[in-house]
Amino acid sequence: MKLIYPLDNLKPHDCFFVAGLDVDGIRERGMSAALQYRYKMKATVCIYDGLIGVLFRRLPGGLTRLRLSSTDEPLTDAHASPLD
Repeated sequence: MKLIYPLDNLKPHDCFFVAGLDVDGIRERGMSAALQYRYKMKATVCIYDGLIGVLFRRLPGGLTRLRLSSTDEPLTDAHASPLD
């Protein structure tokens, strides 16, 4: 069954509940769907109005991507700090 998550107009601190028995699958698909909007989300398994499911809450801020510039080199053992 395909679920459509109401993510397009979700504001920070807004939440929505998705009922279902496969809570791990619901949580995984909901968090995956939030990636295209670059939302930070929190998913909590709970019982709401007598139904088991997942409560999704949008957190403030968005996801950021770590980018290396063309002059930056990835950290290797040669660049590791002497305290490690």
